[in-house]
Amino acid sequence: ATFELASAKDVEKAERDRELRRLKERTAATAQFFGLQIESHRVIFIIDVSGSLLEAMYGHYVGKRGAARIDVAREQTLAAIKNLDSSALFNVYAFSSSVAKWKDDSTGTNNETSRKSAMEWVERLGAQGATNLYDGLKLAFDDKDVDTIYLMSDGEPTNGEVIDPHRIREDVAFWNKHRKIKIHTVAIGANLEVLEWLATDSGGKHVKMR
Repeated sequence: ATFELASAKDVEKAERDRELRRLKERTAATAQFFGLQIESHRVIFIIDVSGSLLEAMYGHYVGKRGAARIDVAREQTLAAIKNLDSSALFNVYAFSSSVAKWKDDSTGTNNETSRKSAMEWVERLGAQGATNLYDGLKLAFDDKDVDTIYLMSDGEPTNGEVIDPHRIREDVAFWNKHRKIKIHTVAIGANLEVLEWLATDSGGKHVKMR
């Protein structure tokens, strides 16, 4: 006697709430990025592709030849995309003197077609130019859906709107005051304080690769 039929507005709200809960879920997926486990369902990978990525990555090989840093960066990013949880949304940015994005719109989608597209995009990445860390991070924070960033670089910032590491730290902390985005960072071939700061300030993890 007290039953009331849900209105179209109620149904729409319930669907939005269900989708929001799904996006906020975290799962122990098999995906990793330089040994960092990927648990988020809303991820952006930010990859340094500056000219210094052509330097050798000792102890790593592509076939019989020694691998360059860019080879390892591509390999790690491809494996992460391939093994992402099927419900995880993601995007990939590459920065050198400027910043390129795999998809222009938000964290994109995740299905067989989109993963194939992203992997083909990553496979075409080459190494050249300067290190525009700041603009890559700034673009990532423009994405209203992302809650986790995986950032890899092998050198100090040399290009972009801001290159001072202390200023970069301050600006990212300001952007993240209410967003609470976790930033996990990977430094290749060098001790990069700015990457350590970004991870520590956001509750993320930092790893070093030689």
